[in-house]
Amino acid sequence: MTAEKEVLSLDGISVNITRQEGKPLIILTRMASQAMGIWDTIWADFARYFTVANFDLQALPGAKRMDAPGEGFRQLAENCVQVAKNLEFEKFHIFGWNGGTQIAMRCAADYSDRIQSCILLDPFFELADMRKVKKAIEFKRVLFEHPNRELYAYYWVMAGLSSEFIGNHFDKVEAMVAARMKGDKFVKSDPDVFIRWVRALRRNWITDGDFGRIRAPTLVVATELDNWHAGPSVSMAREVCDRIPGAELKIIGGFGGHFLVENPAKFMEITGPFIRSVAV
Repeated sequence: MTAEKEVLSLDGISVNITRQEGKPLIILTRMASQAMGIWDTIWADFARYFTVANFDLQALPGAKRMDAPGEGFRQLAENCVQVAKNLEFEKFHIFGWNGGTQIAMRCAADYSDRIQSCILLDPFFELADMRKVKKAIEFKRVLFEHPNRELYAYYWVMAGLSSEFIGNHFDKVEAMVAARMKGDKFVKSDPDVFIRWVRALRRNWITDGDFGRIRAPTLVVATELDNWHAGPSVSMAREVCDRIPGAELKIIGGFGGHFLVENPAKFMEITGPFIRSVAV
């Protein structure tokens, strides 16, 4: 079976989709641009179970509303629901990765009657003690303000990979950096806008009451390495999991935030039982 993609324009939103007759819809959400190929390593695997769709959240108006990030996340969640409707799916599954978990959690809380399952890979959460995170964000700002923005992109890529992978596959590191420099609008942002966004992702826009409304089966996956020291982290994932009724937590040792790039087969092995149980 081939997982062929097509690109549709739905109410002005460019949607990448692989249609699989008779299979439920899953929407993949991450803030990083689809032009980086961030979902490519697991797209075909997911297409065995789902009709798979993705669109660039960052290109939409809600992603720019840093004066009111919480409302921006709500709008982006609404966009997910609207895309599903336009694809003729009243209900759908959602998979949020990193910044995209803010959208996935918002969808699952606000549209609990429409969300059939939720996967959260490396979610953010504002911990009681954020001193380490705040210092790490200051480091990110220094790198981002350097005239050569590529240095930030290199650090961002390498921080999410294991030392072994970086040592053995630096050509892939270079390719990921080139893709981010070419395809990701965030890396070209004004430093003040960028840092506001980084901080916003690490704040809690979903209350405990909101979390309690989530009814869909939920799998939280956390990677152990937090080389940025700014999260996402295992501690953040635990806090999220503890607030969602019936949620399951899987912790992946030895990997960081680019786990799907480094070892997609292991990801599918770990998440496979959950996926097979909900993709009916």
